[in-house]
Amino acid sequence: MIVVVEGTNFGAVGQPDGSFRIEQIPPGVYRVRVTVMGYAPAVTSAIVGGTEPARLDVVLEERATELPVVEVMATRN
Repeated sequence: MIVVVEGTNFGAVGQPDGSFRIEQIPPGVYRVRVTVMGYAPAVTSAIVGGTEPARLDVVLEERATELPVVEVMATRN
């Protein structure tokens, strides 16, 4: 899982249980994008401020990952 705070250089890689930690974000309201292989990206708002960690609950929609078609050609000797 990749978590990115849009419009900033802040982000994190999530743990297998879905938890993540991004430190030293200035107080404010941010848009947060969560991407996980096999799921549609999710964007939500997060309010950051104070000394308590902000909790972010995101529901991900399962989606098949589409890859581009690769054509392999070879010649026989």
